[in-house]
Amino acid sequence: MKILVVDDQLSNRAVITRFLLSMDIQEREIVQRWDGVSAFQAFTEQEFDLVITDNDMPHMSGIELAEAIRAYSERPNTPIIMMSGAWSAENSKRASGAGVVEQLTKPLSRERLAVFVNKLLMK
Repeated sequence: MKILVVDDQLSNRAVITRFLLSMDIQEREIVQRWDGVSAFQAFTEQEFDLVITDNDMPHMSGIELAEAIRAYSERPNTPIIMMSGAWSAENSKRASGAGVVEQLTKPLSRERLAVFVNKLLMK
């Protein structure tokens, strides 16, 4: 299993990683990136079972990352969970259209993330 965690804030990546580790996911199974551009590059170079991404990031937003994964990768069906501090109706609709399977609002709780991670990885 491999999970790509994308957020421009180091503290947010650390929290998500800590949550994942508490779910018995091994540290070596978690790859962190700070923006959509470097995340998409990692996605094209490695196989991931799940992407957890922030939406509001420099260079390429989470929605743009999801769109790129769906349109230009060899694994367009990889589940994507997206987080945002505030979801507008337009961003929520665009994320859904980009194939984001779950939209979570920050601050994120371990319990809420665990529900979706377990649901997506235990298919």
